[in-house]
Amino acid sequence: MHMRGFTLVEILISAAILSIVIMSVFGILRVGELSYSSDLGLLDLQQEARIALDGMSREIRQAQAGTVAISAGNTRVDFRIPNVVNQISYYLLNNQVIREHPAGIRKVLSNDVGNLIFSLANRIVRVQLGLAKVVRRVPLAFTLTEEVRLRN
Repeated sequence: MHMRGFTLVEILISAAILSIVIMSVFGILRVGELSYSSDLGLLDLQQEARIALDGMSREIRQAQAGTVAISAGNTRVDFRIPNVVNQISYYLLNNQVIREHPAGIRKVLSNDVGNLIFSLANRIVRVQLGLAKVVRRVPLAFTLTEEVRLRN
């Protein structure tokens, strides 16, 4: 009885095929992981934008119409609400949305902010908030706009 083994050529072909299969599997896993990271980054931007915009909208909605002032560059809004002595301000500083009330007391509402634009027409304040960041060398961006009707 004579036992025959594998030839060197057969082993090399098997190793090459196995290497191709393993590289394909790792390639698919890498694409999936990059997609997952990008989706999580975009979700994070969306949540930050919504939280910041909700807070701003709630307060701006209560503003007295005659007290709303938007800066010349449309990047800052100042207003007063009934029963609150000091002015409330929202503006962009170092890629963060800042809420200032009273003067000098700042609170960060959102990070990764690329732009914040306010406009006022017919008792409606329009707020546009754009966030952007890079996740694993993939640039992500999200813009959210809301129109708030002044009550008073």
